[in-house]
Amino acid sequence: MCYKGGNYHPYFKALSETQKQILYIFPNKKTTMAKMISCDCGWTIISPQGEADVKKHAMMHVSDAHPGVMLTEKDAAKMIKTI
Repeated sequence: MCYKGGNYHPYFKALSETQKQILYIFPNKKTTMAKMISCDCGWTIISPQGEADVKKHAMMHVSDAHPGVMLTEKDAAKMIKTI
């Protein structure tokens, strides 16, 4: 059971570890749906803010860490998973 700031989430036992972390970080969120993208180098971002936020950070990561790689927004959208 999760008690964070007096909030009790009755479905806490059925949630994945990532969903539990999102509830802990964002206790006022009604849903635990988040978007995630991972790079082959091991870099991962999980954001409850939506696809646009994940794509923006993925594009920044690719330009900083992998300057020779071309990643389009369409390619990034294919890599996004809902968790």
